[in-house]
Amino acid sequence: MGNINKKTGLTLKQELFCKVYASDEEYFGNGTRSYLKAFGKYGRNGKERSLNCIGTLSFALLQNTKILKRIRELQDIYMNEIVADKELSFVILQRNELNPKVKAITEYNKLRGRHSSLKFEFVDPHPKLSDEEIIIKIQEEIKKIK
Repeated sequence: MGNINKKTGLTLKQELFCKVYASDEEYFGNGTRSYLKAFGKYGRNGKERSLNCIGTLSFALLQNTKILKRIRELQDIYMNEIVADKELSFVILQRNELNPKVKAITEYNKLRGRHSSLKFEFVDPHPKLSDEEIIIKIQEEIKKIK
């Protein structure tokens, strides 16, 4: 199965899979893509594997305790404040999902000391007015501005 590293118990391709999975920006956390990068799309018999097959093989690797241990070790090495800030920036700058974006901005502001624990509450200055009376008041205020 290839040369096995005495320290990790992994083959060169398994080690590459772990490194790609744990640290590579493009493949980070994606087992299928990491497997393709490390092992390629062709099996030992030279036939091209389907994505379903590659997904199954990567899933099997991610169940291997030696693989998981090595990924954790590598993440400890690669995961630092720079990476965390970079990932947080990625979420903030993305435009697809607003909920994670708002949470990321809130977290960023907390980290930068710009977060306030103040809570704002809307107080209706005219709580006893009906909707119609409020509309009339707004219209009066608009007339004053013009």
